[in-house]
Amino acid sequence: MLCRQCLQDKPKLKYDKRTLCAACYNRNLAAGATRRKPPTGPLRCVECAGTPVSYPTRGLCRKCDVKRRRNSDPAYRERQQRGVRASNVTHRDKRLEYDRRRNAVRTKSDDYKRRTKYAHIKRKYGLTPGQYDAMLAGGCQICGSTKRLHVDHCHERGHVRGILCGPCNTGLGFVERPSGWLGKALDYLRRTSG
Repeated sequence: MLCRQCLQDKPKLKYDKRTLCAACYNRNLAAGATRRKPPTGPLRCVECAGTPVSYPTRGLCRKCDVKRRRNSDPAYRERQQRGVRASNVTHRDKRLEYDRRRNAVRTKSDDYKRRTKYAHIKRKYGLTPGQYDAMLAGGCQICGSTKRLHVDHCHERGHVRGILCGPCNTGLGFVERPSGWLGKALDYLRRTSG
């Protein structure tokens, strides 16, 4: 049997499927080569390491392969851009009609803003519309203003503290700084007020 490495006609090892003679096999082992085991499970992309491989010869998933080809091959990039431009021209009317219908729903619906605002407050702070409306009734809990009210919450523990107007909420954010900002600001005001 012909050895794949030294190309001499020598007897092949029984346990080696790669057609190496005993001398070449032992030389490779001494140089640090190990017997490769076939991979178990689906191969993973070498770029993103999460997606199963679509192109085994390149070791990449489809998304990473397109990204790599787009960055390295100007002709491929130009073909892709031409296709996107052609698609935009072809489907322009459909896209504009979709945008018109979507925006019409948003602007005609009287309670669209209210519903999205309540959904945001429920998602971010866990407050129901009833709880939020009850908190709004009192206005800002520092100055009493009823304009531009915001939900004040603790960034460390995450619990809701109350409702504040925009300027009070911003000021409280500066006061809460852990670097002693409030004391430094008061010293500055004392020094410069004359």
